[in-house]
Amino acid sequence: MALRNILNWSDPSLSGLIFGSGFVFLLSLSHFSLLSVIAYFSLTLLFFCMGCKVYVHLMGTLKKPCKDPLAKVEVMDLAISAENIEACLAPVVEGLNTATSQLRGLCLVHNILTQPSLLPSCMSPPSSDPSSTPSPSSPSPGSSCLFFQLSMNRTKLKLMKYLAK
Repeated sequence: MALRNILNWSDPSLSGLIFGSGFVFLLSLSHFSLLSVIAYFSLTLLFFCMGCKVYVHLMGTLKKPCKDPLAKVEVMDLAISAENIEACLAPVVEGLNTATSQLRGLCLVHNILTQPSLLPSCMSPPSSDPSSTPSPSSPSPGSSCLFFQLSMNRTKLKLMKYLAK
């Protein structure tokens, strides 16, 4: 709900502050390193918060009415619940499990077509004469890989028919 209010500019001062600081951040990144930009933004934020607190206390001692600019930040709930952690980590764990199973398949040669060692044989066009040079009418590298896959499929079919007997 708060993001919608910021994007719809229902509170222009807050939206302007957020988008302006984002613009300055991106502009700073084009001239300085990420570490220095983060450090200077952190210092600026710290001094801004200290200035707001000094302003509120000064107005309080002068007995003048004022609103605390950081009142919205003070009432925000910043606690992280276990449900939020689980919701964020579930896709990460699923991706890691998928990646590890694919790496295991590569290492244990479950599917010979996915082996990186066969990549050069898939990318070089088939040639009957080693001394011949490739011509414009020769097959493209992708077609040789397709040819390799089709021949492997035919070999699998023959093997399956042989094992079915």
